[in-house]
Amino acid sequence: MNHRQTYFFRGLLLIVAAVATPLVGLLAHNLAAQHDDDIATAKSLLQTRADMAAQQADVLITRIQQVLDLLADQPELRQPQPGACDRIGRGVPAFNGMLSAVLVIDSQGQPVCEVLVHSPVQPAPSDAWMQPALAAAGPTIGRPQRDPRSGRWWSAISRPLADPAGRRHGLLVAFLDLEIVGTRLLRLDGLHDGTDFAFLMDDAVVLAITGPRQASIGRPLPDALFQRVVAASNAPMEAQGLDGPMRVLATTPLRSFRLRASISAPRDAVLAPSERRTRDSAAIVGLITLAALAIAWFGARRLIRPALSLTETARQFGQGQLDATADERLPGEFGMLAREFNKAMAAARVTDEATRALAAAEAATQAKSDFLANMSHEIRTPMNAVLGMTDLALREPLPVRAREHLLKVQQAARGLLGILNDILDFSKIEAGKLDIEQVDFTLQVVLDRVAAVVGLQARRKEQALLFSVAPDVPACLVGDPLRLEQVLVNLCSNAVKFTGPGQAVVLSVQREGPGHLRLAVRDQGPGLSPAQIAQLFKPFNQLDASTTRRHGGTGLGLAICQQLVQLMGGQIDVRSQPGQGSEFFFTIALVACSTATVAQVAEPTPWAARQAPAVAPAALRGLRALLVEDTEFNQIVAGELLRGVAGMQVSIAGDGEQALALLAADRFDLVLMDVQMPGMDGYEVTRRIRQQPRHAGLPIVAMTAYAMARDRQRCLQAGMNDVITKPVEPAELFAVLQRWAATGLASPAPEVGAATTAAPPSAAAVDVADGLRRCGGRDELYRRLVRKVLDLGARDITRLQQALREADWATVAKLAHTTISSAGSVGARQLSELARQLQAVALQQGEGTAWQPLADAFAAEAQRVTAELGQYLGPQAAGSEPDAAPLMPPGAA
Repeated sequence: MNHRQTYFFRGLLLIVAAVATPLVGLLAHNLAAQHDDDIATAKSLLQTRADMAAQQADVLITRIQQVLDLLADQPELRQPQPGACDRIGRGVPAFNGMLSAVLVIDSQGQPVCEVLVHSPVQPAPSDAWMQPALAAAGPTIGRPQRDPRSGRWWSAISRPLADPAGRRHGLLVAFLDLEIVGTRLLRLDGLHDGTDFAFLMDDAVVLAITGPRQASIGRPLPDALFQRVVAASNAPMEAQGLDGPMRVLATTPLRSFRLRASISAPRDAVLAPSERRTRDSAAIVGLITLAALAIAWFGARRLIRPALSLTETARQFGQGQLDATADERLPGEFGMLAREFNKAMAAARVTDEATRALAAAEAATQAKSDFLANMSHEIRTPMNAVLGMTDLALREPLPVRAREHLLKVQQAARGLLGILNDILDFSKIEAGKLDIEQVDFTLQVVLDRVAAVVGLQARRKEQALLFSVAPDVPACLVGDPLRLEQVLVNLCSNAVKFTGPGQAVVLSVQREGPGHLRLAVRDQGPGLSPAQIAQLFKPFNQLDASTTRRHGGTGLGLAICQQLVQLMGGQIDVRSQPGQGSEFFFTIALVACSTATVAQVAEPTPWAARQAPAVAPAALRGLRALLVEDTEFNQIVAGELLRGVAGMQVSIAGDGEQALALLAADRFDLVLMDVQMPGMDGYEVTRRIRQQPRHAGLPIVAMTAYAMARDRQRCLQAGMNDVITKPVEPAELFAVLQRWAATGLASPAPEVGAATTAAPPSAAAVDVADGLRRCGGRDELYRRLVRKVLDLGARDITRLQQALREADWATVAKLAHTTISSAGSVGARQLSELARQLQAVALQQGEGTAWQPLADAFAAEAQRVTAELGQYLGPQAAGSEPDAAPLMPPGAA
């Protein structure tokens, strides 16, 4: 069935449902109401018949008692003799055959004489009814008995007889024919099929009954059923019968002998007439529904064709056939709808073309950004080497002319590096890959750095660089100090560049409402016209060609400033008039950090001070630490730093399962957790630790080669308290451990190293001084690590090269992650950085990146590291390790 037919039949079903549903609802309502009426009528009828039967039975029993009283008063019966009953029995009524006989019986149960015999009765002397009757104070009625000769059921109404002295000598007994009683009094004419009518004794024994249940006479009813009969004495009710189905029951008590007249009819028989009427009504509804279906079939086929035509056109349009058109010749409103539909599709075709053009433009922009980022990165690496070699050369005694040449080379290289950094930042912003950090920092440190960078330029032009900070500006703030410094340096550099000698540049900071700061840079330059302001923040734009010739630059500075300010949640603008200078200002959200944090936020340690080996705080000595690290090389580095330098007691777990087992068996003051491990990673291990109440306050510090802000956030979300980036800086490691050893579970500390000054570039592949510093200045430990690198590192890097050739990105990511830490720990920072880039490529499955040049650079750097580490150990030391091997075997690249 195609979609047209499906739609058509759905319409038909809807029409049928619209017609049939009200009729079915009305029919169901009427049926329920009729059922209630039928039950109420049946209850009333049954109660009336029970009342009539009880009344007639009371009359019969009363008259029989009156007859027995009259007979008992006759003198002949005070001392009865055989034949004495003949005279007094004349005229005794038989009550339409309901009275079978009236006998005088002596105290031994033997008949003395017969007052009335309508049908012969032969009571047995042992009948249980005689003795209670003799002892009774008045008339009694006995249980039903079956005559052994005739098989008919009778019941005896007895009255004691006494002699003139008052002694009881026998009974005057009237025998009721129960079958005739039932026929005369319990009539079923006009009642429902299956109706039962009975007289019941007070002990639940059936005295008389009509219908097919004659076998029930003389038998007691089940207790549950009899209780329902008794309950029905108050009002008719519905109850479950002996055979299971529900019955309508009515009961009337008699005044005589505590008898009850009970009548019940099957509920199904009571409701049978209304159900017949319901079936007739349902048949009528069915005929009406069929008629409606036929009418709907022929009418809908005619009405549905235009709708199906429009539906088909819409389906084609939805499948991308933008040239589909609707038939505007359709009748009535369908034609109008078709015309509007064609207009909408024409507009959609225009929109689709615009969307395609926009996608192409965005793809071109992304390709440009990727190209700029890659080229800037490739050029920046050798430029760092140029600057490093120039710096090293300037430290040597040189002729004056040679020193001047090198200073010009250094100045030109720094200018070029600044341009490359601008291009790299701009490409990152366009590609959406620039992250804004949220860390605690002091505003004074940022301003000091701006003064250090721009102050020399201002002094050369004999300008005054002035800072004005309002008193209510918080000293400690939360935000991205590096990007704030970048914006301020750019604005101040431009102000100094365009301000004449002997004039002033003013940087002012003031509060702008709750949680916001306004920062402004005012110069005394030539000012800007409205046309120049309109073009000011566009990338690669200069005011005119002469500006580029006089001051240089790429035209990216203000564009980068604008986008950085927007990323920090603010807006940048300028006020200027020609000849009156310019003021660049921006407002960003910077909230104050807590008072406890102010003391912890300090200016980053200068590079010269970081060259000395780190000294561990005394507070760490004796603490018990659990180091969770899967790489043997990192176990040695961190373990020796913690044991040998800090004096801590260290237990090492090679994976997550071992860590959980050690924590269950022993007590630790803190945990150093590697993030990337085979099997259970550090995130999962931390979550399991936090599930145990005894470890809720245990400090856990992550050690990871992932350095992005989102990686730090993921560690904190998993339950870790702080993050240290590999390769580990000993000073940073000791500072973090001291903080958590002293404060326990405080708020996560500011990201140490987020604005740390980078190490000066080095032309050597291995910075031995940096490696020794990471080992706490211990040469023996450093040599052990070098041997491990030459041993384990060679095998890992060989496997990494093989994985690259096979595009086994999971293995590449794992081995590169290990190399990040091992290479960095011995001072091979360039190799560590290349390994970090390889890991990033592997995590993206090699997509969108030309990774082969990166692999070649990694191989070449590994050869250099091998050579320099071998030279450091010397022939004797290198030979002492028979398993040592070069990091990159010949031909592996």
